[in-house]
Amino acid sequence: MMNDLNLYQCSEETTFENTLRQLVDTLFGRNIMAVMIKDCFIVAKPIDESKRIVVACSKGEIVLGESEYRLTQDSYLSNRGLAVGRQINEYKDVTSDIYSKKIVAFKEGLLKCERTWIDNYGKHLKVYLSSRMAEGVPIIQHDAVRMTWADLVERQQSLNQLIINIENISSGKSHNELFVFVPQLIREACELLAKIAGGRAFLEGQAVEMLWLFNIVNKIYFSGGYCNE
Repeated sequence: MMNDLNLYQCSEETTFENTLRQLVDTLFGRNIMAVMIKDCFIVAKPIDESKRIVVACSKGEIVLGESEYRLTQDSYLSNRGLAVGRQINEYKDVTSDIYSKKIVAFKEGLLKCERTWIDNYGKHLKVYLSSRMAEGVPIIQHDAVRMTWADLVERQQSLNQLIINIENISSGKSHNELFVFVPQLIREACELLAKIAGGRAFLEGQAVEMLWLFNIVNKIYFSGGYCNE
């Protein structure tokens, strides 16, 4: 049933916020609460009574006191245990780039996870539409659905090729040039899934929510624009 499908699950046990925590823990250690690009980050771990947040950026680890960051109030993100934060004062003391490779690995991990969620939702959606009839034939066989599905497959193939290209290069500059294409491809894939899903796309835990969540994440980690809007 489509209503039983959690879009943010890569498996029965993994949600988006858990995947984000695991990615940060694996690459940077359990003391790191968020990864910051420019001055923006997403916190997926509880903030303790000290109100301090330890973030990782390309320059290393930074401890932000309560007066050094601001969290964006968003009930949707809060319900998922997430918060978007922005560093208020620029940190200038650290000049190395010791975490630059880990930041690239973090972005690769996010891209692969989003690709997996899109693929999984597409598989469930295909099964659902194959079992529903309209005008005497399964919905999945209608021309309009088939054409939209072909567009979706094209975006999925582009994502797969993008991941292969990222894995096969070593230059940080080249990585950044490829990462620029991530938000657009993910957004287009989610929009096509929403179009195919029809009215169900607007239900809780469905395609429109996935589009909204990935849009926020990708603006921060691939475009660096969300906090500045």
